[in-house]
Amino acid sequence: MSQYRLVGHRLPRLDALDKATGSAKYTGDINLPGMLHGRLLRSPHPQARVTRLDGSKALACPDVVAVLGPKDVPRKAFNAAALSVITPSPYQVIKDQHIFSERPRYAGDVVAAVAATSPEAADEALDLIEVEYQVLPSVLDPEEALRPGAPLVHEGVENNVVSHVKMATGDLEKGFAEADLVLEDTYTTSRQKQCQLELNSSVAFFGEDGRLTLWTTCAMPHLARLMVADIFDLPPDQVRVITLNIGGGFGSRLGLVAEHYAVALAKRTGRPVMVEIPRDEDFYGTESRHPSIIRLKAGASKDGDLTALQATAIVNTGAYATHGPAVRAVIGGTMRRLYPCPNFQYDGYAVYTNTPVAGAYRGYGGPQALFALESHMDMLARGLGLDPLEFRLKNTVQPGAIDLATGRPIASHSLEECIRNGARAIGWQETRARMGEAGARRRGVGAACFIWTSGTGGNPRMPEGSEAVLDLDDEGRVRLYVGICDPGTGAKTALAQIAAEQLGQTIGDLVLVTGDTDATPFDVGSHASRTLYVGGGAVLAAAAALREKILAQAADLLEASPGDLALAPGRVYVLGSPSRWMSLARLATAAREAGIALEARVRHDPANAPPFGAQFVEVEVELETGMVDVLRVVAAHDVGRAINPAVVEGQIEGALHHGLGYALTEGLRMDGVTGQVLNPSFLDYRLATALDMPRVETLLVEVPDETGPHGAKGVGENGMLATAAAVANAVYDATGIRVRDLPMMAEEILEGAVRILGKTNGSSD
Repeated sequence: MSQYRLVGHRLPRLDALDKATGSAKYTGDINLPGMLHGRLLRSPHPQARVTRLDGSKALACPDVVAVLGPKDVPRKAFNAAALSVITPSPYQVIKDQHIFSERPRYAGDVVAAVAATSPEAADEALDLIEVEYQVLPSVLDPEEALRPGAPLVHEGVENNVVSHVKMATGDLEKGFAEADLVLEDTYTTSRQKQCQLELNSSVAFFGEDGRLTLWTTCAMPHLARLMVADIFDLPPDQVRVITLNIGGGFGSRLGLVAEHYAVALAKRTGRPVMVEIPRDEDFYGTESRHPSIIRLKAGASKDGDLTALQATAIVNTGAYATHGPAVRAVIGGTMRRLYPCPNFQYDGYAVYTNTPVAGAYRGYGGPQALFALESHMDMLARGLGLDPLEFRLKNTVQPGAIDLATGRPIASHSLEECIRNGARAIGWQETRARMGEAGARRRGVGAACFIWTSGTGGNPRMPEGSEAVLDLDDEGRVRLYVGICDPGTGAKTALAQIAAEQLGQTIGDLVLVTGDTDATPFDVGSHASRTLYVGGGAVLAAAAALREKILAQAADLLEASPGDLALAPGRVYVLGSPSRWMSLARLATAAREAGIALEARVRHDPANAPPFGAQFVEVEVELETGMVDVLRVVAAHDVGRAINPAVVEGQIEGALHHGLGYALTEGLRMDGVTGQVLNPSFLDYRLATALDMPRVETLLVEVPDETGPHGAKGVGENGMLATAAAVANAVYDATGIRVRDLPMMAEEILEGAVRILGKTNGSSD
């Protein structure tokens, strides 16, 4: 039973009714008087040079208002990742993008745009723009791109290496010499698409005063404001960015997608312009998860001590850098943090190719790292004859140890409890005892662990803090202003629970103001599992400060000490004397008349509470077809404290959907010659439906962390970090077939199954 009135309770989401009835408003619902519709012309070639661009035929159409090309817009280079605008930057920023490209670097790169009176007219106008290309040699494979003499995606970038990071500690040679078992292997991961339901869109409008208002699906409105101001040379205070409801994000909303095109067209036409990226273009023209090639070599003693760990990652960032340098660093950091091996080395390469741009995606390098690492740890344990769970517990980072990502001690750590609880729920020992049975259908269980972050606190180059403003209006309502957004996660509800808990109100009594740069304090946005941990900390502190002010003001009016007063919905009263009370509306009016502002503004700069967890999967593998059926999943997560357990479980279960797709079905396929995406639709991109999902059991391990609001940790990304590795380990447990490539193709399993069935049938092959 929760010790709180609201925190820890399964309250309905504040936006549930609006979204269920369809009354919630999104960027795509905006329809301003005289609004035009923009469409983008994309190159069909993976690498080329535009030698001629003529939009005169398109402009001759009565419904077409503008055609823009590279010469019609500012030529300032930028990096579409929103965090690139932070100074100093949290990671290496490479500004290699322009609004329109005179030298398109992937099939889908934008070379021009049109604005017309309807989406249909804009689509027709694209076909009338005449473009001549000089087709250039291209490179689509990251390993090919690294070879001397390979075509360069960007001139002057040697061997197409965007950036390289090296991490090392101890003596690697000594560590391998001490090992009784050394294993070496290579793992590859796919280009996964976020598949958010709401399309990326933006509406831009310059008012009569020249001030720009930009409605957008970006989950980082304050950073989008700075980016747009910089690209178009506008004073930041002349740009207002508004984010309405967001229909899912999963990393797709963490930078510029349609914003700069809408602004360019609005500036040229003097009219509001909406640019909405169609679904097929969203697949090949916006960012996806970074494909990777990870080589691991690890050694362990017969007692199960990890003695050496060496990793190399080649991260395919596509045609532009965006988040590539950061993701390749996160991959190495994740491996180093979970199992702090005394002899460690990591080389990470972000590599340009003439393929669609990779960028931010839920997990941000973690799923790539953990698929390789947790598959490898499983093989080491089995090779040593040890239980994979006990092997992990022996080598994982311990409570109180220094977190290598932040340099701070780990204050709370519940991985062992997650492992024990999850193993019990899945029936780890009992299920594994059934393995090895003959037949074409075989069942197995697998497990994988993770460590992650609650934001990016601990990085001295990252301004992690959030601000929250609360005030009491004349009607006695508490208003909460925060710069972070809710991209469908339930963050608004959880933040309201924190504020209302402190102020004695119900969450329905609060008025939340978010997603408007004119009305909210600066914030770096919703990303990195930070929204509740960081933003919630700011709300908690601001609510506590406002509570003190309210009680101090009421104490004078009710002739009582602040310690004898309590807050209830809409009123403040004297404890033990319920007849002595005052409405909050009357209190607010009295304060205003006395010149007293009942408001609080707090900036919160937290530490970083790393969440841990273990995921367990039971599978059935059909050896005759190579098909894998996931029967059930148990997800045991260290969440600190669940502010709203229903919201937390929803986040974990939604992330599991991503993780299972990453493991088994999802991946953008490209033509090996043209570089064009072959499956840019929900018909062809194999996204799991509700009917495909297995039975899921979510176990919340609650050990409050002193740095989080009411002990909460970040949870948004955790649910998919270890899923693919757990599935791969379960497939091996069932069949003895080690899958090293994502998504797991039936053909690869079938090849191994042929050998197994041959031996079972007594074949000598």
